[in-house]
Amino acid sequence: MGECDRVLLMRARRLVEDVYLYADELLRELEAELGEGYSPEREVAESVVRFIENPVNVYLSYYPVTPVYIVVPLFAQVMTYGPRVPRRARAPRITFIVLYEVCKHLTDAELRYVLAHELAHAATEDDEVAADLFASVLAVRFPERFEMPLAADERGLRVVDAAKLEAYSREHPRRFMRRLLRCSVRLRPLRA
Repeated sequence: MGECDRVLLMRARRLVEDVYLYADELLRELEAELGEGYSPEREVAESVVRFIENPVNVYLSYYPVTPVYIVVPLFAQVMTYGPRVPRRARAPRITFIVLYEVCKHLTDAELRYVLAHELAHAATEDDEVAADLFASVLAVRFPERFEMPLAADERGLRVVDAAKLEAYSREHPRRFMRRLLRCSVRLRPLRA
């Protein structure tokens, strides 16, 4: 399991720029439609834009398996590691947006959707509703650029039980984090 897909990581980093540009465009459209009125879409989009403009210790990572919950493959996941002992409380948190092997088979529109979902998770501290809302609104407003992946061809993929992988990452956080760092690229700050 020592492989690293740098091509996927570079492609994902380029598509994060697209997510940023379309999130900014979404904010402009919502401003024109709503003026100063509140909307949850605006709140999430603003959080994602701020997050991408200043991603502190955020990495895109590749992990060469596909976790599966019962029969549903997991495309990507946000994992955050921070200090575990009080005396190291000033140590920085590290956030990984982990792309699993199944992402290699996604179109750019599908991968943009997955990235938008995960960036919203990272920006809103793991709020599933906010992540679903953000990615879905982008898919509705920009259907040629964002498409929800509906099915994954799992033939030839290495699948693992998602609960077991999650347990392993919690039981051995340093080992798992080192494994992720070996196949990661740092997210760079972006500006519109």
